Amino acid sequence: MRPKSSSIDGSRHSRETKERFRLNTELPIAFDGLGQLEVDLLCADAQVAVELDGAQHLADPEAYRRHRRKDRVLQEQGYLVFGSWPKT
Repeated sequence: MRPKSSSIDGSRHSRETKERFRLNTELPIAFDGLGQLEVDLLCADAQVAVELDGAQHLADPEAYRRHRRKDRVLQEQGYLVFGSWPKT
């Protein structure tokens, strides 16, 4: 059985994890005619991108296709992409 970590140790790990992630970050990747691409939540050193898509992305077919293209571009650049969709 693993020993429980102390609250001091736990808060240190939590802070280190928090510091690895950035909200609404622009990457220098060309997308839709622009020289940058915005990611909702990014862990650059692990190349993990999280996209939090709202209901508006499901309601508009063009917005949906744009986000799927964005996911593909990120994957082509070596990022692991996770997405979150609203319940319908």
